[in-house]
Amino acid sequence: MRLAFEIGDASNIIERIIEFRTSSNVCHAELLFSDGKTFSIDIQNGARYTDGKFVHYDAQHWIVVDVGAMNELALRAKCDELKGKHYDVIGLFAFLANSKDPDADKRSFCSMLCVQILQEIEGIWKFVEASRISPGALLLMAQSWGEALERKQVVA
Repeated sequence: MRLAFEIGDASNIIERIIEFRTSSNVCHAELLFSDGKTFSIDIQNGARYTDGKFVHYDAQHWIVVDVGAMNELALRAKCDELKGKHYDVIGLFAFLANSKDPDADKRSFCSMLCVQILQEIEGIWKFVEASRISPGALLLMAQSWGEALERKQVVA
C-alpha cells in the first residue's frame, strides 16, 4: 500500500494557502492501491476512487510513500462505505483561518479520510486525532512509518 501526496501548484491560491498554513509543500493526500487506483476526497467530487492511469505520479507533482503490505480488500470495503461523502469546504476555511472548530472530528478532508481509514482497518496511527492531520503532517508520518518498515526488514 502506498500514499500519494500532491505537491501544490503555485498558481492555485487554495493550495498555496494550505501549504503556507501547514508549513509543507504538499496540499493533497490519496490512498494508492497496488492496482493503481486511488481513493480520496476533493472539493469537486467528494470521496471517490480514481483510475490510476489518469493520475501520473511523477516526482515533479507527487511524492509517493510505501507504507507496507496492508489488507487492501478491507481497505476497499471501507472506502466503498465512504464513497460519495462530501468534502467539507466550510471546515477547510476554518482550518486555513486557524480557528478552533468544535465539529472538526465530523469534517471530511483528504488527509483526515486517509488517516481514519488506516486507523480503523489497519490500526496504525491511533495516537493522532485524524481531524488535525494535514497532508504535510501525514506525509511525515508516512515517511517515518515507511522508514521503520525498511529498518525492520534490514534487521530481520
